[in-house]
Amino acid sequence: MEEIDYAKTNVFCKVLLPNGRRVTYQFPNDLREAMLQSYIDGELKELLNGALINVPTSKYTKKGKVKLRLGKTICVFVLNRKYRRRTRGQFLTRDIWQGNLNKANVSFLLHDHSFKNKIRIRLDLIKWRLRFKSNTY
Repeated sequence: MEEIDYAKTNVFCKVLLPNGRRVTYQFPNDLREAMLQSYIDGELKELLNGALINVPTSKYTKKGKVKLRLGKTICVFVLNRKYRRRTRGQFLTRDIWQGNLNKANVSFLLHDHSFKNKIRIRLDLIKWRLRFKSNTY
């Protein structure tokens, strides 16, 4: 495994958005230490590749509002740099979103986001599940 400088290294993911666009995001700092350890242990890629994760797709307003979408992680990697674009902490692993979802799974994704973001996230979840069932994801 590669040598990792804990002080400078951050964890990133490339995300496929529902519109087909691919965007790179950094995971939030509050998850950084645990994610780095999981990456070093070789577990993080398996856990998060193919997961659905909440990501901002607009700039934050002065009031802290942002448009959120549910994207699919394509790959997870580490870099010795920082990005302003960060994922949110809510995600569903591939085995969960492709299987039988329950109310707790959906509630976790919706978190305490705005009504509009909850609608977007629900619609995106439906799109991803339909794509999976039709083999077009």
